[in-house]
This record gives sequence, structure tokens and C-alpha cells, in this order.
Amino acid sequence: MKNISRLFGTDRILNRNVRTIRKQSKDKYPANHETSEKVYKEKHPYKQIHPWKSASEFSESLVKNILYNEDGLVAINKPYGIPSRNKDITDTKPRFLHRSLNSVSNGVDYSIADSLPYIAKQLGYEKLTVMRAPERYMTGVTLLTADKTVEDKVLLAERREFTLKQLTKSYWIVTTRLCAKTNDKGQVGMKLFKSPCKKFERPVIIKEWNNAQVERKEVRLLNFEHELISNSKMDLSSLIKLKASTKKWHAIRLFAATQLHSPVLGDNNHGSRIQNIMGTWMTVNPFLETVSKPPTLDPQLLKSLNLSQAMQPIIPVHIHLREVELLHFLGRKKHLVIQAPLFPEFAWTIETLGLKLPVETNSDSDDVREEENEESVQISQ
Repeated sequence: MKNISRLFGTDRILNRNVRTIRKQSKDKYPANHETSEKVYKEKHPYKQIHPWKSASEFSESLVKNILYNEDGLVAINKPYGIPSRNKDITDTKPRFLHRSLNSVSNGVDYSIADSLPYIAKQLGYEKLTVMRAPERYMTGVTLLTADKTVEDKVLLAERREFTLKQLTKSYWIVTTRLCAKTNDKGQVGMKLFKSPCKKFERPVIIKEWNNAQVERKEVRLLNFEHELISNSKMDLSSLIKLKASTKKWHAIRLFAATQLHSPVLGDNNHGSRIQNIMGTWMTVNPFLETVSKPPTLDPQLLKSLNLSQAMQPIIPVHIHLREVELLHFLGRKKHLVIQAPLFPEFAWTIETLGLKLPVETNSDSDDVREEENEESVQISQ
């Protein structure tokens, strides 16, 4: 018993000595301890994407994120991981993916549709309908309409996009690798191919097709323009501006991975569509087993984001619908341009990786741009 008491007594002395040393170190180097304690106590930004405690709090946050509200057209900034509509449980149509490999840490089960009655009441409308919205695992400009007249007006503006051959939706993307091309524009086709087991399909970008395939909707066309905005410190990733004519079949993610060889950060569905084979990055067979798994990210990139490999699943898909332009929506030669600011998690990534935003985004005021005698009324926040 004496030996045991002596042993525990020694432990108490050692513990007191350790606490004393820590206190002395903290007094001498307070900055180091403040930083370590802050990192330990604070949640990672990717774990705070859905902060709402109730559906009413979520609805109120959408009202605070209204970008535009005039004459029955409402634009909101859609948060990440929120679907625009409720899932149709009667829809048994097979999808090209078994299930989404993306999710939200501590995510909620709300949708934009759930909040439409509240938003309509707050803005004085009888009802609102979701007209256009980014994918669930995107953020950005979402259009709501109060009646069919406004809906038809938006549809007319979209038809002008094809008539005038202009791309009116701009996405900001953060990638997991440097962008292979600084800028380019053109057109590609997308086609669904059946898996060898014939149980599911996956989209593939193709370079050759015929009009009959497009008319039968076997092939969807993707018109694109992209430009490199900036590269990160240590050349770990890129910030890209991509204009695209469609988002069908995960077109944005698919294009970034297989055409730019720069998968979208956080994309677990298509991020493995390119593989490093003998030192060269190349597009691989979409039905390989490795393609169905999340990509293996550069350890240095994970370290820069304060993440371990085990925490990789919490990374959100970094696609933000930054801008939507409605051609001639305000009258002849008067275009409406709606811009959505970044959400905190996306902005944190850009700052942490040392990416630089375009200079034009520094302005917080509305302005009117005149180009070739046409006016674009730009709404930004």
C-alpha cells in the first residue's frame, strides 16, 4: 500500500509540474497557445454549412438572402445542400447514378419549396413558384415567379439566349488541380451510356454526334466558355469561371473533370473520372470500379484546408452560380443581370487557398453597363 501511495503521490507531483510548465509556456508564448486553442475549439467551416435550428429559421434566412424582388420576379441565393423541390417518391425512373456520394455534415432536410409560402407572405405575393435553381449540391442564383405571366417572360428571355447564341449563366468553380487550359469556348455533346450490367447509366462527353440524336434527345448539347480566374498558392487548385448552356446530367462537374482535367473540389461523383496513370492524368472508362469511389485528394491540399483524409467527405461541392442574365427582360436592349455573393464556406476556401477573385466583384453597388448601345442592369450584393 505504501508503494501504491508513493506511486500516486509521484503522479500528482508530475501532473503539477506539467501544469506549471504549460502555464509558464503560455505566459511566455501566448500567441501560440491562443492559436492552438482557437483551432481546437472552433468547428471547421464545412461543418457549419447548415446552421438552422428549425424550418422557420431556415425560411427566414432565405428571406435575408433575397437578391432581387420586382414585379413578380424574385431571386434568392440558394444555400448548399438544399434541394429546390421536394423529392417525388412516386418517381421510379432509373438514374445514371446509384446514389449521390455527396452529403452535408450535420445537414437538414429542408427544401426551397417548403419555404415558398413564408417567402410569398413576407414579400406580399399570393404564391411563389420555383422557376430556375442550381443543383442541390450547388449554391447561387435561384429564380422564383409569382404568376404565369412572369414565368413566360423568363422563358422568353431564355429562348433569346439560344437565338442570340449567348451564354447567360456564369459559374464559379474551385478545382482539385490546376486548370489544364486558361480559356476556351466551344460545344460538346453529352450522352448516357449503359453500364456493362445494364442496371444504370453514366453521362459521357462526346465530340461527334448527328442532328437526329439531338432531336431524339439521345445527345444533349453543352455550349461552354471558360476562363481561369486565378491559381492557388503552391499551385494546388484553380478558380475558374465557366459559362454553360445546361446543368443537365451534372454537366458542370463532368466538363471540369473530363475536359479540363480539373475536377471540382468536393465532387465525389465525377471527381474520379480522371486518373493518374504512369504520371499522366487522363480520362478513364466511366464504369471502372475506382470511378465509383471518391477521388484521392492531394495531401497538401487537404492540409491547406485543415482537413485529414478521413474528413474529406465533408468538403462541399465548390460550384457557385454567380450570375444569371435575362436578355431584354427589362425592355428592348435592357438586360437584367443578377449576381449572388459567396456563402461563408466557399469564401473561406478561396481565402484559405490564396485564390483571388475578379476585381469587378469588389463593387457592392448596383450599376448599369452600356455595351453596343445595350444596357445591362446589374444587381449585386
